Amino acid sequence: HGMTELLESETVYQEHSLQTRLRVRTGSKRFGFPGITFSGTVTVNIYGMGLQTIETVMVADKLGLQSTTLVVEAITPRDAGTASLSIDLHMVLLRVPGATRLAQRSFLKAVAFDVDADVQIWTNRRYLPRPLLTSADGEIARYRQWARRFYPEETARS
Repeated sequence: HGMTELLESETVYQEHSLQTRLRVRTGSKRFGFPGITFSGTVTVNIYGMGLQTIETVMVADKLGLQSTTLVVEAITPRDAGTASLSIDLHMVLLRVPGATRLAQRSFLKAVAFDVDADVQIWTNRRYLPRPLLTSADGEIARYRQWARRFYPEETARS
């Protein structure tokens, strides 16, 4: 989702949850601050299928700012082939006057961009019983194996 550089990545799988922690660096054009570099951590916690939290701690040394955000996302199945996505955003107040409001707007813009990109993928996907994977797919095979436990047995076997 727009991160320029992935410096480090670690995923820990547990029975009903998993956590991925990323150390990243990104240009700030997507946040509306051209020429500023942000670096920090993104920690994604997935609880079963449909609930996740994303904690982001980003630092812009050039601006002397640190931004901490928490995003809670929940996907609720509706009718066949449809679901509702709920997103709740939280941000720690910044000490610089006016900076929190500016950071909130910038972060919301980035989240809206990311969700729109996800929706484009979701609306154009199709089911493949045995999809071909490449090295670029990373740990997707391991993730799919973990996720099987949340589906009915007959679906999980296919």
